[in-house]
Amino acid sequence: MTRDSKTMWTVVVLAVVAGAWNLWLLRAEPFLAHPIIDAAEYIAEARALLAGLPLHESLPIHGPVYPLLLVPLLALFTTSFLSAVYWTNIVLTAIAVRLVYPCAEKAFGPWGGMAAGALVGLSPMALQFQVQALPVSLQIALHAALVYLIVFDEKHTPRRAFFAGVLAALSYLTHPGSLLSMALVLTVFLLARERFVPRALFAALGAALVLAPFAFWSHQAGEGFLPVQGNAGMNVYIGNRAAGNGTADVRPGYAWQKLTSMPREAGAEGSRAETRFFLEKTGEEIARDPAAFTRRLLAKAGLYVADRRIDASHDPGRLMGRSFLLRNLLFDAPGLLALALTSLFVMKRRTRTWRIALAGAIGSFVFIVLTVYSVRYRAPALPFLALLAAAPVGLFPSWGISRRVRGGLLAGGILIVILASGSRLAIPNPVRIDYLEGRMRHTRGDFEGAIRSFEREEKRLPKDPDIANGMGAARLGQKQTLEGMRHFRRAITMAPDYADAWFNRALAIAETGDLVEARLSARKALSYQEDHAPSHYMLGILGERLGEESRQVEIHYRRAVTYDPTLREGWNALGVIYAKTGRLDEAEESFLRARQLDPNAEDTKQNLEKLRTLTQTQTP
Repeated sequence: MTRDSKTMWTVVVLAVVAGAWNLWLLRAEPFLAHPIIDAAEYIAEARALLAGLPLHESLPIHGPVYPLLLVPLLALFTTSFLSAVYWTNIVLTAIAVRLVYPCAEKAFGPWGGMAAGALVGLSPMALQFQVQALPVSLQIALHAALVYLIVFDEKHTPRRAFFAGVLAALSYLTHPGSLLSMALVLTVFLLARERFVPRALFAALGAALVLAPFAFWSHQAGEGFLPVQGNAGMNVYIGNRAAGNGTADVRPGYAWQKLTSMPREAGAEGSRAETRFFLEKTGEEIARDPAAFTRRLLAKAGLYVADRRIDASHDPGRLMGRSFLLRNLLFDAPGLLALALTSLFVMKRRTRTWRIALAGAIGSFVFIVLTVYSVRYRAPALPFLALLAAAPVGLFPSWGISRRVRGGLLAGGILIVILASGSRLAIPNPVRIDYLEGRMRHTRGDFEGAIRSFEREEKRLPKDPDIANGMGAARLGQKQTLEGMRHFRRAITMAPDYADAWFNRALAIAETGDLVEARLSARKALSYQEDHAPSHYMLGILGERLGEESRQVEIHYRRAVTYDPTLREGWNALGVIYAKTGRLDEAEESFLRARQLDPNAEDTKQNLEKLRTLTQTQTP
C-alpha cells in the first residue's frame, strides 16, 4: 500500500527500539514487578482460566478479551511473565504504527505517514502503557486496524464493513471504555459510503459473531447478555459524584472497601446490578445538584487539556518522572490535541479521512470527561489523534511560497500552544500522587516503601495532616508504636478535629497496654465525628477487654454497623456477642451479613461453623 516501504519499516523499527529503551530505563521501577490493582485483576483472571476455570464461572470485572491474551503468555513465560507482557505491548504498538503509517501517507503524502507513525510509536500515551499489564496497547492496535480498514475501503465492500464490526466488538470486549469512540467511528464509516444498508448489516453481523460467545458466557454467569465491566458504574460515580472531587482518591484503604461494599448492602448482587446501583446513585446526586456536576465536567476537561492526570491508578504518572524517554518527549495529549485541532483547518477538502479521526477523538474525549480515568481512556484515541495531527506535516510540502510563510507562522503558533500545554498550565492537580502511593504500599504491607512515599509528599506539603497520619500508620505497621504516636500527635496538632488520627492514636496506645487511655482517645474521635464506625467498633473491643457488661459492648458494636453497614468486623463481633448471650438466630444473621461482605474471612467461617454445631447440639 505504501510507496516507500523502507521508510515505513524504519519508523516501525524505531517504535520497537523506543519501547525497548524505555523498558530498559524503567527496569528498576518496583511497579514493574508489582502491577497496579486493575492489572492484578487481569492477571488473576488469566491464572483462573489457565487453571481450567470456565470463563462463565469467573467473569472478569473488566472486558474479557485481554485476560484471554494473557493466558498463552502466562503458560509460555512462567518465570518472566510480566516481561513477556511488556514486550507484547511493544509489538502491539509497532503493529499500530504499521497500520497508521499507510493511512496517513495516503491522505497526506510520505511526510504525513512518517509524522503519524512517529506520533503513535513515540507518544508517551503509548510508551507509558507498554510497561503495564493493561489492555491499552491492544486497544491502540485495534483502533489502528479499524482506521486502516476505513481509509482503504475504496470499493465500499460489505466484507470491509464486516471486519470493521469485528474490530469494534473486539475493542469493546477489550475494555468497554471504547464504546463511545467506536460507535462514532462506525457511524461515520457507514454514513460516508454508498450501499449503507448492506454494509450496516454486515458490520452488525461481524460484531454479533464476536459478541455471541461472550454473551453466552455472561448469561451463564447470571450477568445478562452483555459482558460489561462490573465497575463501569462505580467509575462514573467516583468521577461525577457531588460529594467528591472528581478523582479516585478514595481508592486505597478503608474508604475504598466501604465503597465497594455499598451495592451488596443494598442487595445488588453481580456486576450488572452493581453498575445499575452506582448509575442510579450518580443520577440522584446529579439531579440534586446539577451545577456541581457541570463544574466537575469542566474541571476534568481542563485537567485533561493541561495534562494533569486525575486518576488514582497513578503508576504511569510515576513512570513519567522516572523515564528519560517519557519525560522529554514533546507530543503527549496537549500537543497532539493542539495539532489535531489545527489540522481541521489545514486539510480543507483534501481528504475525508479526518472525519474518521475526529469522530474517534471526540468519542474518546467525551468518555474521558464522563469518567474519572483520564490517562487510561485517552490512549485508545491515539491512532485518531495521530492521523489528525499528521495533516499539517504531510500537507506542508504542497503549499506555495507565500503559504509556507503563513505555515511557518502557524507552526510557531502550534509550538507555543504545545509548550504552554507542556508546562501543564496553572491548573492544580487534586490528586496527591506520593500520598496515594504510600497508602497503596501500606495496604500491600510495604511499610518502608510507604514511609518513603509519605516523606516525598511531606516535602511538598509539610503541613498536611493526612501525610502525618499515614506516616504514623506505617510506623505502627512496623511495630514502632512510640514513633507512630508521635506522627499521630502531629496530625492532631495540625487538625484537632481529625477523627481518623484520634482513632489511630487509640490503636497505638492500646498496643502499649494502656486500655483506659486508648478508650479516651477513641471517644475523642467520636466527639468530632459521631458516625466514625471504626471508633465505635474499637470501643466494643476495649470494653470486652476491660470487662464491661455484654449489653454495653453490644451497644458499641451495634452503633458501628449502624453507621457503617459494610464493616465486616463489626458484624462478626456482634454475632459473637449474640452467641454468648444465647441469641443464636440473631448471631447467625450477623455472621451471614459478615460473610456476605467478605466470603473469604476465616474468622467468620469458623464462627458460623461453631454456631451451627452449637445449634445442632441444642436441637432435641
